[in-house]
This record gives sequence, C-alpha cells and structure tokens, in this order.
Amino acid sequence: MSYKKDHDEWDKFSRKFEDIVQSKIDHAANQRHLSQIKTMHKIFELNREEWPELLLQINDPPKRLYCIGTPPPQKAVYLTVIGSRTPTDYGCDCVHNLVTGLAGYPIVIVSGLATGIDGFAHEAALEAGLKTISFPGSGLDRNVLYPPEHHDLADRIVNAGGCLLSEFEHNQIGYYYIFPQRNRLMAGISRATLIIEGRIKSGSLITTKQAFDYNRSVLAVPGSIYNPLSAGPNMLLHTPSALAVSSSKDILEELGFEAIEPVPKISPERLAALDPSSRQIIQALETGSMNKDNLCRELSLPMVELNPLVSFLEIDGLVKTNGNVVRRAR
Repeated sequence: MSYKKDHDEWDKFSRKFEDIVQSKIDHAANQRHLSQIKTMHKIFELNREEWPELLLQINDPPKRLYCIGTPPPQKAVYLTVIGSRTPTDYGCDCVHNLVTGLAGYPIVIVSGLATGIDGFAHEAALEAGLKTISFPGSGLDRNVLYPPEHHDLADRIVNAGGCLLSEFEHNQIGYYYIFPQRNRLMAGISRATLIIEGRIKSGSLITTKQAFDYNRSVLAVPGSIYNPLSAGPNMLLHTPSALAVSSSKDILEELGFEAIEPVPKISPERLAALDPSSRQIIQALETGSMNKDNLCRELSLPMVELNPLVSFLEIDGLVKTNGNVVRRAR
C-alpha cells in the first residue's frame, strides 16, 4: 500500500515537473518568435546612396526614406502595378497572368499594399519568384501599417527578400489625403507604370499622371466600354503616350527585354503518352508559371510526389524550373 502511494506521489511530481519544463520551453520558443518578428520589422532609414536610381531623379524626392526588409536593388528594372481596390474577375485574371508571365526576368514589382489590384500584384510577384516592394499609404510601424488586413502579405514580402518603403514618420496613420504623396514615389521609382482597372477619378489615374510628369512609360490594360472600372485605362489609351497591354510580352518589350517566344503547344500524342499527374502539371502551366506550392494545392498532390514528376518533365524538355517556380519550356 505504501509502495503504491509513493509511486502515485512520484508520478504526480514527475508530471508536474514535465509541465514546468515544457512551459519554459514554450516560453523560450515564444520569446524567440517575438524576437524574430521584432527583427524582421525593424525600421531603418535608407541612405540616399542606397535609393534606387530613378527615385533620385524625380524633381520632388522625399527628404528621407524608411525601410523594413532588404533594401531595394539600385539598378534593377522596376514596374509599378496599380488599379482598382474592387477589381472585377477580369482585372484579377489580368494582374495574375501579366505579372506571373514576367517570371525569370530581373524585374521588381512595385505596388501600394492596398486591397484589390495592389495586393494581387504583390501576390502574383511572390508566386512568380519576383522581388516585390511596397509603398504603404502610412508609416511603417506595425500599429498603423495600412491596410491592417495585409499585414500577413507585408510579412511575406519581407520574408521573400522584398521590402516596405515609406517617407512618412513611423506612426503616420493612413489617410486618403496622403495617398497622392505616396503615389508619386511609386511612379518615380519605376521605368513604367501599369494600370489594370481604375475609374476616371481615382488614385490610380493620379499615379499615371505623375508617371507622365516624370517622363516614365504608362501601360494600360484595355477593358469593356460598359465597365466603369475600365474607363480610366481606356481614356489613357486615347492619348498618344499610353501603351495598350494585352500580354506579358508587351510589358517586357517596353521595359527593354527581349520577349521569349510563346510556349509551344505539345502534340496530342505526346500529351497522351504522359501519365495522368504529369499531364495535369502541363495543363496547369498553360496559362503561365506557377510555384510548386500552388501546383500542389491545385492538383491535390503532396510535394514528395510533385518534385520527381517535375524533374522528369524537365529532363524531357517540357518544363523549366527557377527555384520554386515551374513554367513550360519554350
């Protein structure tokens, strides 16, 4: 009886001790996580020597520029992508296909972190393995970073080697009247600004005017004459200075790149000779490049099965990989 009592007491003590140890381990892990977040969101001021070249050339540059993440490359080719905060399905498809179609080129995608086209542009850039940077319409302090629903997106931009930039003081709240001031930096940093849906009187049209003023290229995606969100791009295309965009090839040529020929069609016989999973991969890549995580989700395949399939397709000359991004071979 005494032995059983002693054993029970020891068992209780042991469980209590294990709980204490586990609690300390969890606390230490949580502190490390908080420390990583704090480090990742450290705000610092960029020296003017670190600013991208074109931003130094505008006639109203910022007095200072704050940054979170990896400082933007100075000599990269920047493309600003803007548009409606409430895009149609057409607009969403356009931003995804146009941006992912730039995969593999040394292009940095710039946008404003807002909901709508801005957010989709950042997402498409991350999917394509392109560096992307954001000019949020606020200061960079986590408590005011705008919009709050895109804090996770901001984290992923930074984690992928991009950054957040702002000339505003860290605690500046996002107000509508500071957006045009922010927009001039988005227009000024880039060689070209691409607008995908936007009303006649919208912030996106202000940004394109600023791009014209800085002697930058303005690209516009034409849309339905019945869609008020296409009124802005359609109006711009009545001017001699704006370029109509219907493919990634149009963007590449305007940015000075030699556009690669379109993806060749695979003969029905060769497609039929593939196993069903490989055939699904090829079909999923018809509209552009995709990262492996999205391929896994779309095809309901675990990564351990996808990787060897992609490797065999690459050996057969049907696909190309660039890091985590897969595209059809050209």
